[in-house]
Amino acid sequence: MSLSPLTLSIRRPANLSQHVYDAVTKSIATGGLEPGVRLVVERVAQELGVSPTPVREALGRLINEGLVMETGTGRFQVMPLSPAYVSDTFLVRGALEGLAAELAAARVSDTRLSELAADIDEADAALQRGVTDPYSRFDDSLHRSIFEAGSNAVLLRELGPLQIHVDFIRHYSRHVAGEHITLSQAEHRVILEALQSRDARRSRQAMETHIRNAGQRIGRLIDFHSPNGGGGTDNPRTLA
Repeated sequence: MSLSPLTLSIRRPANLSQHVYDAVTKSIATGGLEPGVRLVVERVAQELGVSPTPVREALGRLINEGLVMETGTGRFQVMPLSPAYVSDTFLVRGALEGLAAELAAARVSDTRLSELAADIDEADAALQRGVTDPYSRFDDSLHRSIFEAGSNAVLLRELGPLQIHVDFIRHYSRHVAGEHITLSQAEHRVILEALQSRDARRSRQAMETHIRNAGQRIGRLIDFHSPNGGGGTDNPRTLA
């Protein structure tokens, strides 16, 4: 496998480790580095034009965050996807985003709620025509609006690293048309209605249910036995 998805323009910044971390993380989240692929420090360093030291530092940080695992002395590997990993990620995401929705119920502005109501109607109409882009935009807008309205810095700090895991997983559930989107959109409407009623408890419950259901549906969409899906550890591919 070529390392080309990792290649970024790194201009000798003060903190090379951070820039290596950013490059590897972005590539993992977008599928450039597939689940289970072996990361050879020297090859990553050569591709990014840095010494091995910042690569080791960045990989150590990614191990702590659960995106990379160490399989032996000096051997690193992108975390393989497994049903348990997907389930656990969305379970924690549901709890955190549920809290965000609970906080947002009392804080989100009437203007923003009106905008979201118009956006969800637009997304529904587009889905009836088989167009999914407005749904994707609304999905992002709803969750982002809840985070912002919740105004809890600690919660946002916890959600940031978790989102990388969510993006990593969602990349391997490409076939998300049809039932998944239809059910997800219906759940979005329940969340929005709870926010509109300023019902904190119902907002939290609706969000937690949505995230857990989404995790289960996405888990079913991933082929954990395929080279690009599961990326098991028995025969990991090496980053060339």
